Amino acid sequence: MKIISDKFPTNIPQILAPFVSAIFLSYYLTGLIFEMKFGRPSSTSAIGFVFIPIYAIFLLLIGYVAGLLIRLIVSRLTIERTISKKIMYSIYALFLVIVLISSIAGGVSFKRYEDAQKPHVIINSAAVTKLSDVQYQNSNQVQNFY
Repeated sequence: MKIISDKFPTNIPQILAPFVSAIFLSYYLTGLIFEMKFGRPSSTSAIGFVFIPIYAIFLLLIGYVAGLLIRLIVSRLTIERTISKKIMYSIYALFLVIVLISSIAGGVSFKRYEDAQKPHVIINSAAVTKLSDVQYQNSNQVQNFY
């Protein structure tokens, strides 16, 4: 069973579209799932499970259109030829590796965000303790001095 056509350059849209969409989908869904399991999710974060796949479909369409444009340019420069099974298996393996890397990047991004958002001052029953090893983020609020 062929998932992707083995005719180059006619298969460019079929290769490019899933790559673009899967990278987006795996990155953001991994971050969202990690936020739900390990973080402090907002009240609207569950909506991401609806909108992230919708955005991924839009990106799939955009990737397909971009692939059509690339195929138009490449087909003028090269002749149509058949890609070997070894190269097709390499493309499938590359796809899986890219999705895995994207998922790991989503998890690392979540971890960095959670580390930056952890409390900097802890108030307990005895004293206020300032954590010394915390990297502070710059505030985007403007200070008004009257």
